[in-house]
Amino acid sequence: MYDSTKYAYDTEDHKAKICAGALLYRLGSINYSQRDALISGQTGVKSGRVGRWNFPQQSASYCSNNVLVCIAEVIYHLYRDVLDMFNVPNMSLADIIAKSKQIRMLSVFTVNEIDKMVYANASVLPSHYLGSVDPHNAARPRVTGTTLINPDVEYLPLREFNTAVREDKQRGIVYPSARHSKDDCFVFFHDETNSLNGDVFEQLEVSVHLVGEEQEWGSLPYKMSMVDDRIYPSGGYYSIADNKRFEDLKAEGKINPIDMPASGVLDIVRRRYRKYPADAIHQT
Repeated sequence: MYDSTKYAYDTEDHKAKICAGALLYRLGSINYSQRDALISGQTGVKSGRVGRWNFPQQSASYCSNNVLVCIAEVIYHLYRDVLDMFNVPNMSLADIIAKSKQIRMLSVFTVNEIDKMVYANASVLPSHYLGSVDPHNAARPRVTGTTLINPDVEYLPLREFNTAVREDKQRGIVYPSARHSKDDCFVFFHDETNSLNGDVFEQLEVSVHLVGEEQEWGSLPYKMSMVDDRIYPSGGYYSIADNKRFEDLKAEGKINPIDMPASGVLDIVRRRYRKYPADAIHQT
């Protein structure tokens, strides 16, 4: 069952850990969703892509303690990938349309204790993570609440902070999502497969795709032309394939947030939610 007390960190202390039995979620490629690959770090190594907390071909596994955070992150990266494809000469519209719709695997799992994590949103961080206040000797940049939620994938201060934490032999970083204002994200630097405890391991296919600006909230997404339509930059659609199993997992307390619907258009912009998760989702 989801228990918020199993994520041990606060703003007063940079030292963090994930307690035994904590639920985590990952929405990733079906090819890397097997149990032995899930948090092995190999997605960072084999993708060759820059991540928020990793250089190309550097070990990293990303997950969250909130399903909607996972979905929001995937939608954002789909949007960025599609924009990048428009810059490629002779890229076919068919390929762009295909890229805008993806099937991903949502993995729901519990872990043993994972200590030696760093809470990046702490009010006080070790000076060797942050660099000198002398502008002529800033080997490590300072990290603040605003820089942590910079929407860019490649953001030098965070990349250098990541290097400092890795050099300090820590296992990973706890940080806020740049796309969703609730709960947290986790990146593990090394193979944490042995940290899977086996008490919970569930997987559900999730369809995630971009929508047009003319999308009617409460309706299923319409077919975009990619020529005449403009992609909605602040959200995207998701749908969990096995609704019955999803409802069962919610009843068993294995889904956070417990009130999230099986489908809807999800915001990918941080803001204050007065009623959560309803304010973050336009349900279909």
